[in-house]
Amino acid sequence: MVARIQAALDTQITAADRSACVRLLLNDAATFDRATGAGGMDGSAATKNADSSLDDVIRRLAAAKKQIDTDSPHGLVSWADLIALAGRMAVSKEWRELKSARAADAAGAEIINTAYGTDWPIIIGRVDKEQLDGEGNKVPSADASVGEIKDFFARLNNKTPENINNDSNPFQSKPYWNSEKSFLLWCAASQDSEAEEKRWAAFNDRLAEIKLNFDRSRQTVTRTTYEVRFVAAYEDMALVGATLDKFKYVYPVEKQVRI
Repeated sequence: MVARIQAALDTQITAADRSACVRLLLNDAATFDRATGAGGMDGSAATKNADSSLDDVIRRLAAAKKQIDTDSPHGLVSWADLIALAGRMAVSKEWRELKSARAADAAGAEIINTAYGTDWPIIIGRVDKEQLDGEGNKVPSADASVGEIKDFFARLNNKTPENINNDSNPFQSKPYWNSEKSFLLWCAASQDSEAEEKRWAAFNDRLAEIKLNFDRSRQTVTRTTYEVRFVAAYEDMALVGATLDKFKYVYPVEKQVRI
């Protein structure tokens, strides 16, 4: 099933779709409200899209879904899985292009991307929901302040986060969606990620340090630290509020007995 999904997405998703695909993931998963159980990774961001800027990418994902579902022995692919893997593909394609541009030739680019590419696990089996459980956690607009965005991330998986914008106290209880994870995902979901990273870095010293560390990593050929941290944050988000069915795409195989 994974190969089937990836093949269909490959015809529809490009590196240029990175910001839209990550934004779609946030619109779906980050609506989760732990206190009420509302929202979460359930595919509703695509089926009940309220963000017109994502209409084009959702239309292409619908085309990929139709291709996957046609005569599939595995059953229908969930929108939640499709959203998660679409973001993975768009980001991976962008990273591949960035690394290839630094290589001396095509052979060198292939070595960098194959031998030194960042491992990105694939998790499928998310279940779509017919209807939203409630309003959930509202995703901020693109022009929201950094403080408002940090508050939004801090509410994820936290019933009563305290001092959620205070990065200066190393002893306080930290929300699971800390400054680093929030920085990685929100900036990747922005159309102008470079400008957004600079805006975040200007917010406080901790965010400035985070950006500096990732800038150093991205200046290297393999970009390992940045990519490993991003993958971890992305996969965590892709599971927020999700209902997983490990048998979702399992189907019976007829056993042929030779006599």
